[in-house]
Amino acid sequence: MVYESVEKSFQMLDRIYFELSHRCPLSEVHKSCPVSKMREEFDGSLDTDFIFKVCEDVKKYDSKTGFSFHIYNEPSIDCRLLWIIHHIRQHLKMDNLILIRTSGWGLDEHVFNDWINEGVTRLLLDAYDNESYDRMYALKNKLIRDGIRIDLRMLQLDDRLQIYDKEPCDRDAWCKELKIEAFDCLAPLNQLNILANGDVVMCELDWKYTVKFGNIYRDSYESIFNKKIDCYNEIIKNDCNIGACLRCGYLAGVGCKK
Repeated sequence: MVYESVEKSFQMLDRIYFELSHRCPLSEVHKSCPVSKMREEFDGSLDTDFIFKVCEDVKKYDSKTGFSFHIYNEPSIDCRLLWIIHHIRQHLKMDNLILIRTSGWGLDEHVFNDWINEGVTRLLLDAYDNESYDRMYALKNKLIRDGIRIDLRMLQLDDRLQIYDKEPCDRDAWCKELKIEAFDCLAPLNQLNILANGDVVMCELDWKYTVKFGNIYRDSYESIFNKKIDCYNEIIKNDCNIGACLRCGYLAGVGCKK
């Protein structure tokens, strides 16, 4: 695959992830979450005007990509969230999907209703204990309405912190087992992950962000998308030397061979 244009690259995107800040109130509790290890390196907030600029560019290139406001952060603790959603809907007149993924920390029915009333079309609720699950289950039942998708999941933190220490996957054996010709991951093509400091990264699995395609404040879209496509080409050719990719268990949920 070769780079064609900024417009084509935007139209290939499935979702843009804005990390409003690299903060989460549960990071001190969830020691397996990368935020507990990387908070100081990525502190600060993503500039609001730049968020709007990216959204305006999405509209200009007629992209149907959705917007989300998390990578590892908890978006609900950012006081700008409601205003950002309002601006996208009311001022930019955009009807793109808006997703909020949250642990539900400190949230109640009024906050959720405010999000939905301003234009959130999908809520992804992550519960990490029974108490949180029961509380959000009750909220979910109160919020059900046409056109709004609400998913509630009971999760436990994975062993992502150790991904760089694992043995690489045996890709040949993996492909043979799955009866495919090559490992394929669309993340470099259909995701635009923008950290709070403006860095554009590959995916959340590479939590040390060893792969950066540029910085949204300084680099052109052309440069960023070119690097993303180069990364995708390396992956599909099984010529990828990225530490996280070599140990990724994403495809079909199979997991790495040790």
